[in-house]
Amino acid sequence: MKYRYFFLFLSFSLIACQPSEEKLPTQLLFGHRGAGPDVYQNEFLENTLPAVKHALQFLDGCEIDIQLAADSTIWLYHDDKLGHFCNTADSNSFCIPKSSVSELEAIKQCREGVSDQLYRLETIFKELAKNEFSNKWLSLDVKGYFDERCFPDRNAPSSYFDPLAQQLVKLIRQYDLADRVIVETGYSYFLDQIKTHHPSVGCHLINYDDFPSALNRAIEKGYDGVSSSIMDSTLTKQLIEEAQAKQLAVQLWPIKNEELLKKAIKLNPFSMQISGLDLTSSSIRDIKRERGD
Repeated sequence: MKYRYFFLFLSFSLIACQPSEEKLPTQLLFGHRGAGPDVYQNEFLENTLPAVKHALQFLDGCEIDIQLAADSTIWLYHDDKLGHFCNTADSNSFCIPKSSVSELEAIKQCREGVSDQLYRLETIFKELAKNEFSNKWLSLDVKGYFDERCFPDRNAPSSYFDPLAQQLVKLIRQYDLADRVIVETGYSYFLDQIKTHHPSVGCHLINYDDFPSALNRAIEKGYDGVSSSIMDSTLTKQLIEEAQAKQLAVQLWPIKNEELLKKAIKLNPFSMQISGLDLTSSSIRDIKRERGD
């Protein structure tokens, strides 16, 4: 009899000790396009390895933009067509999806007196996989709208998104980054492909001007969050709290001045993508100090 009571006690103890559903972190600081758009501090170009390393050093992670080249390699770039060339000879390449590796490797981009190359996503993953960045995040903004010379309809077809999803999942698995990589885009088809190939990868639906609809869509599709413009007038703290209660993360961008940073802090999102602020500024340090960093 005493053994039966012991096992009953043990069973109740195990049930009581089961961890509750993990609470989402809030107010993570991500660099937008690496350390920031265009040129940061007259030193780093957006969506480059130096910009990403700078963001990873001072913040919780960063957001970068990715596109698929003609040979199914993934590259960092934001715009719908290639530009900012250092040499006019580079202009033979008009968009990443129609360019080869050799063409992209030859390109040097120049902005405001700063120059750098184009980078593959795998180069960034190798950096993120280092021990020194083992607690850092990466949010990947998947581009699907291009110059009409790239895709006549401008929106990329499934024949573009399918290999992109396959190659991205392959890289995430190769570098064991599923728990630290977020995929964000406005193209539900692509997020569905990611969820099919690797359900544990976080998928965030991008929102520009209708947060309630984006939130409902994310819930309906089984996504993990919404990446929203902070300029959206429909965005409220109550809706963000409702999202968090359903274990949906909310990212806000672009946080490009102190006023928007204060607004974002009050909304208490999962992450704030910093665009125009010094990543070592006192306001950034204050947020990290309040979190106990």
